[in-house]
Amino acid sequence: MPPSAARQRPLAGATIPVDWTGPNTDGDYIDVSPLDDTGYINYAYTRDGTPAQLVMPPEAGDYEIRYIMRDGRTVLATQAVTVTPAPASIEVAETAPVGATIPVTWEGPNYDGDYISVAPLEEGGYINYAYTRDGSPAQLVMPPKPGTYEVRYVMRQDRTVLASRIVEVTEVAVTLDAAETAAAGAALPVTWDGPNYDGDYISVAKPGDNGYEAYAYTRNGSPASVTMPAAPGTYELRYVMRQDRTVLASRTVEVGAVSAALDVAETARAGAPILVGWEGPGYEPDYISVSKAENEGYDFYAYTRNGNPALLQLPIEPGDYEIRYIAASDGKVALTRKTITLTPIEATVEAPATAPRGGSPRRDLGRGRTTRATSFPSRSRATRTTSMPPIPTPPRTARCRSSSPTCPATTRSAT
Repeated sequence: MPPSAARQRPLAGATIPVDWTGPNTDGDYIDVSPLDDTGYINYAYTRDGTPAQLVMPPEAGDYEIRYIMRDGRTVLATQAVTVTPAPASIEVAETAPVGATIPVTWEGPNYDGDYISVAPLEEGGYINYAYTRDGSPAQLVMPPKPGTYEVRYVMRQDRTVLASRIVEVTEVAVTLDAAETAAAGAALPVTWDGPNYDGDYISVAKPGDNGYEAYAYTRNGSPASVTMPAAPGTYELRYVMRQDRTVLASRTVEVGAVSAALDVAETARAGAPILVGWEGPGYEPDYISVSKAENEGYDFYAYTRNGNPALLQLPIEPGDYEIRYIAASDGKVALTRKTITLTPIEATVEAPATAPRGGSPRRDLGRGRTTRATSFPSRSRATRTTSMPPIPTPPRTARCRSSSPTCPATTRSAT
């Protein structure tokens, strides 16, 4: 290798060009490794040409650059190199609220994949990060829990920390104000005060449940309108920060049952529409449904918002069914049910009691009326028709889509 490589004092993590000459057999490579070490830290194949682009180790110190022949990992040439520390620094506020996005001013090598992170003290991982390639200051999201953390400049290679600063993450004030009781399925206004980070929401959930029954985003303003569960019981209203679904505030709400009633005939003809009178909360998604008793779904339904009584289509198969008022806040709670029996569809056919043997209707093409044949040629001798009157061609009506720009104002006959 040329002497110029020895005079280089590259920064830790930097990519440097290495000129080489050698056999360039398949699998040969240039590597960098600690002195007197048979392994390597980084390498580049000679097949990619000269100079080879070789990444320096992430830590400062004395190393050796080598030409390695693949067969037997034979070292054909070496060159010493001294790697110097990569300078880096960060500036950040000493305190920040939980979940806040704060600016972090940094200086450093900005290698591909480098990032600014926040992590618990003396831990090697991270909670959140921002790439240095996006510029300085980096926009870094603080952890969701209060405590003492470290903001770091991290070189991607081996996650090497080049600089760090301590930051105290503090609690944020959050309040919720809402009625202590609410009707099942009702939309409850919840007044809130909080950080309103992107993705934060107000939810209603069962106590001890990490999920939710319903929610409303805080970005839509205060008060938030949260739909109560359809099942009565004790629930929690929560202000939830999107990051890790962290609950910042909560309060209890008692959800009371709502009643409903149906007014419908006990029997009806299968396949017919019927009117169903109803009483109930009449929330926006509520509906009246019909289905078999064992079926939790529906065959047909009608929204209560479309009026009272509801016009409900019945199934065509006769039998016993249930008409239900469904509170649709979760789509599965029937507030009331009524049984209805669907009777078979009746149909009659009228026809003459007798008809001539072999008779069949025939269309008189010239006059457009139906006649019945009463006599036929004798089968004892063959006859041949030598001429027949032409059959008039009925007019064809040309059709086009009404949306077509070439559709005429009136139809025309095709000849």
